[in-house]
Amino acid sequence: MRPAYTLMITAILVALIWRVEVELRGWDGLDWIGYRHLAIPLGGLLFLGWVWLVSRSHDHSPKIIGLVAIWGVIASFILHYAASAYFVGGMTAISYMMTLGALFYHVHWLSPVIWGTSILALYAGYRLLFRFPPSMWLGGFVLWMGSWHFGLIVIIILPERGYEDLIHSLKTGWMIPFCVAAVGMPLLALEKEPSEQAVARQPA
Repeated sequence: MRPAYTLMITAILVALIWRVEVELRGWDGLDWIGYRHLAIPLGGLLFLGWVWLVSRSHDHSPKIIGLVAIWGVIASFILHYAASAYFVGGMTAISYMMTLGALFYHVHWLSPVIWGTSILALYAGYRLLFRFPPSMWLGGFVLWMGSWHFGLIVIIILPERGYEDLIHSLKTGWMIPFCVAAVGMPLLALEKEPSEQAVARQPA
């Protein structure tokens, strides 16, 4: 099966794990922000499995897997704090308001910038290990930055629980497939590398 198809399947499964946990452990209000989500490490491990599957024939496979793992741990905290600050909810936002005061509102509006910078940092790490076309940079970045709104579009189209707003884009899990696709998109270029290397090594 082509890596693009397995990436789509993985993205949907990661989102499904998130949604099942939110449904089982607490949907009401902002309760779902307050507890530690097992779906984050479980989904992360599932995605790392996909990364290994795609990169296993590449010389830098262990480094790629390590890069994604380290970035994922950091990004999970970024998502938690950025979402809490942006939507002013949960204990994180309350602690922000108490410690930062008026500065909190600057943190609030900086959240999208931090969110976007995180994917660019990952792509820079990818670029040190393998080549991928500029279209991957642009396409992945658009998917990552637009994931909240893409998820909202799905909510509007499909009958869903809750309100039609950005926070429910995360709560319902519909933004997650777009995020996973954005993270994995540059790795799709790896499938072309072995054949290119083989051609390059052929005698003239």
